[in-house]
Amino acid sequence: MLNGYKILVYCTSRIHESNFNYFISALNDDLVLHGWRILIFSTLTDLFLKTDNSKGEAKIFDLINYEIADAVFVSNENLLNAEVKNGILQKAKAHNIPTFVFGGTNSEYFNIGFNHKLGIRKITKHIIEQHNVTDLHFLCGRQDSDVSNERLEAFKEVLAEHKIHFDESMISFGDFWEEPAKKAVQKLVDEGRVPGAIICANDSMAIAAVSVLRRNGYKCPRDVLVTGFDGIEYIFYSNPKITSALCSFQMLGIEVAKFILQIDNEIKENPQLKPFSKFIEPNLIISESCGCASNSSLSSFSKSFSNQSLEFITSLGTYYNLFRDEEYIYSQLSFSIQECSSLDEVAQKMHETLKINVKCFLKAECISDENCPNTSHTQSVYGDMMYVLFDPTSPQNEKKLFDTKDLVYNIDELFDIKKPLIFSPLNHIDLTLGYLVFYFDFYHKENFNRVSQITTWISNALFGFRTLQYQHYLQNRIERMYSLDALTGLYNRTAFLKMFEALKKNDKVEFLTLMMCDLDNLKTINDTYGHAHGDIAIKTVANAFLSSFDSNECICCRYGGDEILALFTKKVDPKSIEDKINNYIEEYNVNSGNPYKVSASIGIHSSCDKNFDAMLSFADELMYKKKIAKKNRRK
Repeated sequence: MLNGYKILVYCTSRIHESNFNYFISALNDDLVLHGWRILIFSTLTDLFLKTDNSKGEAKIFDLINYEIADAVFVSNENLLNAEVKNGILQKAKAHNIPTFVFGGTNSEYFNIGFNHKLGIRKITKHIIEQHNVTDLHFLCGRQDSDVSNERLEAFKEVLAEHKIHFDESMISFGDFWEEPAKKAVQKLVDEGRVPGAIICANDSMAIAAVSVLRRNGYKCPRDVLVTGFDGIEYIFYSNPKITSALCSFQMLGIEVAKFILQIDNEIKENPQLKPFSKFIEPNLIISESCGCASNSSLSSFSKSFSNQSLEFITSLGTYYNLFRDEEYIYSQLSFSIQECSSLDEVAQKMHETLKINVKCFLKAECISDENCPNTSHTQSVYGDMMYVLFDPTSPQNEKKLFDTKDLVYNIDELFDIKKPLIFSPLNHIDLTLGYLVFYFDFYHKENFNRVSQITTWISNALFGFRTLQYQHYLQNRIERMYSLDALTGLYNRTAFLKMFEALKKNDKVEFLTLMMCDLDNLKTINDTYGHAHGDIAIKTVANAFLSSFDSNECICCRYGGDEILALFTKKVDPKSIEDKINNYIEEYNVNSGNPYKVSASIGIHSSCDKNFDAMLSFADELMYKKKIAKKNRRK
């Protein structure tokens, strides 16, 4: 629980996909009525391909604070990396949090999902019993997918019930994707094995199958019947419209909310409640691709869904144009961010461009230009503190750090909106940069599409910015290494003369004062106590310069040997300057414990001519007069 609200942590991926907005709107609206808030942690990909980039994305789940979670909901069908998925489930179990899995079968957790077997059974029986087709072929998903294997088993069961012989030649694998599905169907055509009906494990593969058959001269449904599964919107405007089984995600959202609220109440009375499963029956959508007339045979539910799809079709053009325009805007933002010279400037660019409800938080290590951007500098994935880079609800000039466990700076403000918070990872390959938090006022599909779009551009932009800033840091560091004297830390002669020339050309600088300092009796110290002590004496005088003068008021230089210069861009009081240097040296002598005393002679000359050689000559002459006076006094 957090700030009086019960918290559902929802772990998923690809929230821009079709039907997510229907699901999350139904789930959130029901839970909010009962005092819940939803935190969605989502990756851009399903993590099936175990690339370095997917590893970086998956680290968003390390951000989860299980201490505040009252329930965890994991989408088994969207997160296809078993290691990542099991890691979330095990952490939730370790914290004794009721955990729900969509499409799961593990008896340790509460499982909810669609009865895929029943849906495939309905479709297969319809083809056999209503259309008298027994020459069937099943287009599976991935070979290692539990979801695909479950649908295949249902297909086999119906064949057995109708005494139709099954063999391995009756299945192909389309991996749930369009291109692999096209290759599988083309292979059937090439081998002369085109069946009477192709039953596909999802709708995308069914649409792909129809296109391959048409390209090869086969008409659907005249020559081959084709069916899909899932009931995605595209089946209603394909040609022909696809017969399928509708897995209503709006209904799923309602049922998941009921399930969570039910278990939350039952656990209060029975803390030892054993997990169980709940399944939702898909609705059969009879349409054109199986040879049926869609207008007469659609159920009222399917007609309602079809009407939603007509609205979806008419908005496709608008969505495309909007996406194209925003893609250009975000690409320009990405380029401009990389040209920024500071994080404040980055935040300003984001304020000017991002007209969407999103906050951007960076790992605190990203604040420093000195940290190599290709390496993590924290023990945990996100570190202990996060930096607020962009927050449209806060003043831009207010620099804020907050505890990573809090997840969001001023999260109360977002809870008042009563909409889910979507956490999306900012990463470069496997390196974590931070995360974005989206909080939409409306459940429009284009909003969820923006999550992956904006996250991708901002990730690339911030890594590019950090890389360039680190390059500038290294360049400046190298320049300083070549500009500074190794012993004293003062500028060397070359750097000093370069800066003098710059001041000489600056019309705003009307007056220059040059101070020259030379150590007394350095040869005696070197000869008697060694050159190491001679270096200590030189460094002591250099430290007197560094501690006595602000770097903004003068430039200090080791001009050569034991000669130290200071250049001021104004007239100065010679006695005051000398006193500062001498007081520092005297204090050092009192506390050093060395058998010798460090001392120095100083000459100061001011001029408006800006002639370095002349100024140095005058200061040198004054310095030697004082040095000779010191020697005379000692005699």
